[in-house]
Amino acid sequence: QLIMKRQRRISSNTQEENEEEEEALHLSRKERQKAAKAAEREERRLFEQERRQQQYEAQEAAKLEKKKRERLEAQRLEKERQMRLEAKDVQREAEYRKWNTFLASEERTMTVHEFVEYATQQKIVSIDNLAEEYQILSHQVQKRIQQLVDSCRLTGIIDGDRFIYMTNEELTLLAEYILERKEASLQELAKSTGSLIKL
Repeated sequence: QLIMKRQRRISSNTQEENEEEEEALHLSRKERQKAAKAAEREERRLFEQERRQQQYEAQEAAKLEKKKRERLEAQRLEKERQMRLEAKDVQREAEYRKWNTFLASEERTMTVHEFVEYATQQKIVSIDNLAEEYQILSHQVQKRIQQLVDSCRLTGIIDGDRFIYMTNEELTLLAEYILERKEASLQELAKSTGSLIKL
């Protein structure tokens, strides 16, 4: 009997242990499910966080790229503006040189200022001699002198193959002489010009 009692006790202990094991297995399964759900939630959270981080980085990269494009465009526009300004400066410089140059050959250049001083000192300038010196045609020299007279940078008259420099007072006297005579031949004008101009 004692043995039987012991066996019953052992079997009842075994039954209790089995129930506890079962309960432990059952709880651990629930815990595992909870842990799996928690791990899944954490994974989702990390995925969302990573996705937001990537989205943020992509937006920042797009902003930087846009700023870079804008900066490059601004640099390109500034470079174009500078090139236009430089081209205008070059053009102005060329126009000024052309405006300031009276005659030019391969060997030398005479500025308008130099020619005006020369004409002022000489009073009578041979167009043919200038043309020969600068190796150009006489009518080109005559045309250039006429441009200076028309632009009021020089005063005087062209008489055939020579230019006669005259001051404004001398031109006024010549005009008065012509108005007084009403009719005057070129020879009379030539003679009177000699008396009107202070050589």
